[in-house]
Amino acid sequence: MSKLVATTCDGLVKKLADAEKVDWLHPDDLAPWVHAENVAEMCMLAAAHPAAVGQAYNAVDGNYPESQFGLRILRPAHSSGAE
Repeated sequence: MSKLVATTCDGLVKKLADAEKVDWLHPDDLAPWVHAENVAEMCMLAAAHPAAVGQAYNAVDGNYPESQFGLRILRPAHSSGAE
């Protein structure tokens, strides 16, 4: 994971963990979620196929409501004891 992505994720996790109430997210908004391993696999598959040259791709494992997205980020942090 790049330093920028790690810093952004760490900042989001801290902001969510420190908030008594998350009121800056609209409940109807959706957040696209993708696992790094799936992006890596997609890149490897595209690199192996000549027809993929010059094409654009979008990787999304699922779209989650913002409230659920935040909970998915916090759950591993809290279960591992990370702050």
